[in-house]
Amino acid sequence: MIEAELKARVHAPQEILRRLGERADGRVEVYQDTYYATVDGSLEARDEELRVRTVHGPDDTRTVLKAQRLSEQKEA
Repeated sequence: MIEAELKARVHAPQEILRRLGERADGRVEVYQDTYYATVDGSLEARDEELRVRTVHGPDDTRTVLKAQRLSEQKEA
């Protein structure tokens, strides 16, 4: 899976939700994120993070690990 994320300041969130609802059905999911750091601070120094995300949805619960960006991983 390739993930893209866009962050924006929304001035009329209810209007955005209404318009999205006109185009597709939405679903409620609850996200629980746990972030881990290294004792020496090396992850933060490299602007990296280790996150375990648990997503509770209407049909299932899944756990996702986010580590080093794929484009920055060194070849083995």
